[in-house]
Amino acid sequence: LSKDISHLNVQLSYTFTGAKTYTLRIDMHGWKLTDDPLESSGAVDPDRYQETRGLLVLPLVKSDARQINLRFTAWRHSIKDATNEDATRWPLPEPLGAFVLQGNLKVTAKSSLQIAPLLQEMVGLAQLSAPRDESQNNDSDSRDDLKVVPLNFRSFRPQTEFHAELIES
Repeated sequence: LSKDISHLNVQLSYTFTGAKTYTLRIDMHGWKLTDDPLESSGAVDPDRYQETRGLLVLPLVKSDARQINLRFTAWRHSIKDATNEDATRWPLPEPLGAFVLQGNLKVTAKSSLQIAPLLQEMVGLAQLSAPRDESQNNDSDSRDDLKVVPLNFRSFRPQTEFHAELIES
């Protein structure tokens, strides 16, 4: 996270039963795809996707696919919270036409920022545990400009929003 522009690494797993599916649709809630490649192990045609009015439509190569794992990176400008001038909110992308299972959200910030999550303001998220130093853990983010102590949350419904104050340190 940053005070101006934030990046999000998204990983979605789809399992299909029944009727054929021709597209995946995701309400991006203001997030835009970066120039990083869209990864789907060949299940999605990366040259034919459309982003229109906040909706990402991904055409499938095979309509009879039963399982698709999708990864992409998106960015967006931060949104100031209307009810708290010190707070910022980030609505997360939402798969449409799919049953949404629990998901994980790991939040890191530039090293010059401290994240103060506003748990009472969040929508569809619960903090998994108190932050702990993961600098010895290979799972932590190793980029020099990001803190190595992530905040971990579990999403349990669609239309999820992360809310926090970003404090200059």
